[in-house]
Amino acid sequence: MPVDPGIRALFVTKHLRVGGAQRNWTILLPALGARGLRARLITLEATGEFFEQVRADGVPVACAGMRGRLDLPAVRRAFALDGWRPDVVVSHDERSHLVARVLARRVGAPHVASDHGGPGFPLKPHRRAILRMLAPGFAAVVTMSDQRVPDLIGYGFPRDRIHVVPNGIDPEAVRPARSRRAVRSELGLPDDAFVAVLPAVLRPEKRAERFVHTVARAAATEPRVRGLVVGYGPAEARVRELAIESGDVVKVLGHRGDVPDLIAAADIVCLTSDLEGGPYAALEAMALARPVAAMRAGALGEMVVDGQTGVLVPPAQVGALADALVTLARDPARARALGAAGQARQRAHFDTGRMCDAYARVIRAVCGDRA
Repeated sequence: MPVDPGIRALFVTKHLRVGGAQRNWTILLPALGARGLRARLITLEATGEFFEQVRADGVPVACAGMRGRLDLPAVRRAFALDGWRPDVVVSHDERSHLVARVLARRVGAPHVASDHGGPGFPLKPHRRAILRMLAPGFAAVVTMSDQRVPDLIGYGFPRDRIHVVPNGIDPEAVRPARSRRAVRSELGLPDDAFVAVLPAVLRPEKRAERFVHTVARAAATEPRVRGLVVGYGPAEARVRELAIESGDVVKVLGHRGDVPDLIAAADIVCLTSDLEGGPYAALEAMALARPVAAMRAGALGEMVVDGQTGVLVPPAQVGALADALVTLARDPARARALGAAGQARQRAHFDTGRMCDAYARVIRAVCGDRA
């Protein structure tokens, strides 16, 4: 691909803590250099777990350390990167949009929104008002799913400026470092256990307690079913309480740096959320040839094909999801077939290169003559 040098893209977000949007940028930003864009990143409030990873991948980063919503001098200090001036400013979340709009106008650059909300994601009234105020002024908005488009139109984004770019993942980046047997041995899981894993930031909307109830209900019918919860967050204490009540059925592992190893050691990945965008947990499962069993939420229906690459049940239907786990635990060949089909679908539709190419095309288009 011919390199189009000189396009400078400034990315602005609140932080790079663990989350789907932040994970997306850790993949996207380092890859833009080969596509004619020189990316830099400013976090407004804090650094986060992914901050040093992005720096190590060659992307200049800075943290403004804003002490309040109107602490624009902190942003100006962080923005003073060797006199570097962006050709385009890209931001995520409403507060970042406000700051990025000021920066974009200061340098006369187009402003692009990076949207990682799922269909039906609720916004607090003041955030909704900010988005509606800013929406007409964006040169483009990139979102993850077709189902999100009506929401964005409702906020005031012109339809011809909305670009759907599904999340992507590189299978090599999630290759397990340890064997399935070694991981199971470490966790005390029997060789014949049918293991379901929930990888998630444990926020209330992820409904991890449903996962515990689902696994416990399935294990009451099929004792080989076990569950792992991987992640941390405000709901962690409650999830741990429920896991203890489940006996040995569910283990809560907290934050781990070996999520691919854990998924590969499991037999299925579960998601029990009320709301989802384009979850990387599902993409990791697909890349590692593991089926996905989930409650139908957000854009999951665009990723997981019910009955072909996994199982989707109605929202909040713990019994239906437990029945799916029991069925697949008793038919491991079926579970493997679903996983293999999911892997093929990931390779065909949710590839990192395809995602980064599409982002680069959008940014070059809004830059116009600058490109």
